[in-house]
Amino acid sequence: MYDAHEIASYVINWCHAHNILITNLKLQKLLYFIQGENCRIRHTRLISDDFYAWQLGPVIPNVYYEFAGYSSSALPKQQCSVFLSSEELSIVNQILLKYAPKSTWDLVDISHSQERDLYRNTGTGQNHFSEPQGQKDHSEAAKRVGADRKCP
Repeated sequence: MYDAHEIASYVINWCHAHNILITNLKLQKLLYFIQGENCRIRHTRLISDDFYAWQLGPVIPNVYYEFAGYSSSALPKQQCSVFLSSEELSIVNQILLKYAPKSTWDLVDISHSQERDLYRNTGTGQNHFSEPQGQKDHSEAAKRVGADRKCP
């Protein structure tokens, strides 16, 4: 598993290399889709950090706050690099090719369409992912990402 900042840096740099605008909100959605697809294919988490239910969909708070100063502006290219296996790289790149060109708001809509039974309140004031009822595609698989546990 990788720290969310490592995968975020890869995603940001990939978007820059492909001349795609990447904002903090868009980054959060792409990370969510990447995690879900990795869980679906490899049955394990790629990103060690947990996602939380926020108003505009799934968020990794520490990554969000790192880039919060940019508001809705484009995120700058990152210096950090991560070394992914060929299988991991293939999964990440497939998701980026499919979803990075979409608008941020299209990605928000896609992530919200999967939320009905996605979250539960843990009683701590934090909303974590709950256990899903089945899988259909990577978006459904992203539901499998729960707090403090691996994808089955």
